[in-house]
Amino acid sequence: MASATRFSDIPDASITHNVDGTNSPNVVSTSGTGALATQVQGPAADGATAVGNPVQIGGKDGFGNIQALSIETDGRLFGTNRITNFAFTAFANVNTQADGQVNNSSVLFVASQNSMYNGATWDRSRTPNTGKYIQLASSAAEQNIWTPAAGKKFRLMGFILTTDVDCNLTFRDNPTGALIFLASAKALVPTITPPNLVNGFLSGNINRILTIQASAAATIFGTVFGCEE
Repeated sequence: MASATRFSDIPDASITHNVDGTNSPNVVSTSGTGALATQVQGPAADGATAVGNPVQIGGKDGFGNIQALSIETDGRLFGTNRITNFAFTAFANVNTQADGQVNNSSVLFVASQNSMYNGATWDRSRTPNTGKYIQLASSAAEQNIWTPAAGKKFRLMGFILTTDVDCNLTFRDNPTGALIFLASAKALVPTITPPNLVNGFLSGNINRILTIQASAAATIFGTVFGCEE
């Protein structure tokens, strides 16, 4: 019976692999400096720039695709295609964060994009960055409260309003336009509606104005908020 070569019998700088089709084990250099014809070696020495078409090391990812194995400049493993079938945007410079936080190079910054289902498609989640402060004299007429910048649409995401009488408040997408929200207000009791609007109500077209109308003559003051896009 042929004897088997144990890994413990092989020097640390090499491994055993049969490359010549015989039953004899052959020493394969791990440093690219093998001197025998049966040793696998490359045309470039350790640490030198690859020459020709070197044998690459890799494996299959979670999708069954073959990926090459790469090394970072500091020696860490780096997958050249770690994420496939997903679109993403990388931060070019985390020193310019929107909230002005000082960059800490020892922290791994991770970005994700939240999406919300609207019943048909997926929308990016929004955060309010615009507030419109209103103080309307007593009236039962429809009144303009949010005129977006030219070429923009308003997105109503919430409001905190107080009236001096009991009434209903109607919000419309442009004067005499489509009704987008209806709220009931009690005299001198703030009507607060931010919790369940989530992504809010987006105007149906650019340059439309958000209006409000009380069901009875009422003074209205407070804030509506959202964003423009």
